[in-house]
Amino acid sequence: MLLHTLCLLALAATPLTAAPKAGDAAPQFKLKGNVVNPVEHTQLSEMQGDVVLIKEWQIRDIGSAKELPTIQKYWTERGGKGLHAFLIHRLNFEKYHDVIDYCQDKGYTFCVPMGGFYDTNDFDAYRADSKEFRTTVIGVDGKVAFHGTTGWEPVLDAELKKCVYPGLTKHSVHKLVEKAAGFFAQRSYGKALVEAQKLSGHADDAVKGDAALLIERAEGFHKALRSRIDKAREERRWQLALELLDRVVEEFRLHEYGTQAAAEAKALRDDKSLKSELKSWEAFKKVLDENRKRKDRNARATALRAFARAHTGLRAAEDAEKLAKELEQSLEE
Repeated sequence: MLLHTLCLLALAATPLTAAPKAGDAAPQFKLKGNVVNPVEHTQLSEMQGDVVLIKEWQIRDIGSAKELPTIQKYWTERGGKGLHAFLIHRLNFEKYHDVIDYCQDKGYTFCVPMGGFYDTNDFDAYRADSKEFRTTVIGVDGKVAFHGTTGWEPVLDAELKKCVYPGLTKHSVHKLVEKAAGFFAQRSYGKALVEAQKLSGHADDAVKGDAALLIERAEGFHKALRSRIDKAREERRWQLALELLDRVVEEFRLHEYGTQAAAEAKALRDDKSLKSELKSWEAFKKVLDENRKRKDRNARATALRAFARAHTGLRAAEDAEKLAKELEQSLEE
């Protein structure tokens, strides 16, 4: 109760910025603290041309949570396809693992930044006051399309309808570039690159400009994936590296990036020195899946400890130990 009161006082004492209004340029935000269901894109500049939904809520406030099933439907349909959603858990009365359990129980897979108004997850510009829970829709033009409590769904629907080419930053291209842009919208970046590269030397500057933008964006997505693959390899997260390589194969099919990723994935799977590591990661995933069915955190921690002992010396065991410790500490708080 004391923590609850202190958090309220701290929030009330925080200087408030002017509430954003429809038509304003959307304020920047950052995603760096504790996050339930992490996402790839963590700042507004990475979402240019897409639609962003930001909503405040809190487990103990039934009213603020009642719209979450509706948001999950939007997320299931358009998440990663032109829609970015950040469901800010407004205060840390509940700890991180409490919110993880809540979302897991409800089947919520959208991103939940913890303590978004005073933690390293900084969405403070979207908070109007300390009493009401607000929803914000950022449109494809990068401006605030809605900021308020009710009536956001029609606005979100209208903005999503405008989002023809998710991730491209624009939604109207020259007719000759439409085929490539269509592939791009389907996340078939390899096919999009092949088609766009055919137009890169076109005499019409409008065609050439749209093709160049498409190539730049697709190349950027590959570079970001490549960076994540390299990091996974450095950290010996071999299963994650393979998952990302398989994603490159799928998204960059018919392009050299896809071919190169397929060869790299095969080499990893054939590497005898990694057999134990890969099997360990697969077993770890099964433990995590089983833990999602367990309500008791002690039981989850016990399962993780048992896994770690059985896979001593392997990278997945380190993650299991760390997670078990976090679960045990959450019970002591």
